[in-house]
Amino acid sequence: MTREEALRFLAEGARTGHLATATRSGSPHVAPVWFVVSDGDIVFTTGRDTVKGRHLRANPRAALTADDRTTPTRSSLSVDRSALTSTRPIY
Repeated sequence: MTREEALRFLAEGARTGHLATATRSGSPHVAPVWFVVSDGDIVFTTGRDTVKGRHLRANPRAALTADDRTTPTRSSLSVDRSALTSTRPIY
């Protein structure tokens, strides 16, 4: 799947993903997230002091999986990248 195909897949409808983060020592944590695709970036919000927020500040590497819930066998996608964080308020 090309980058463009992956972004189209992720941008279709309302997707729920599973975000995997890790502590500095490497202990994993997986949590569901709702996300959008904006200008080629996968965007989600979380609080600064949540488990996800603390993990991403300590170790910005993360993985996200998403699938097509209407036809689970159609496609599944895993994205593994470094996360960029922003402390900008959303409201």
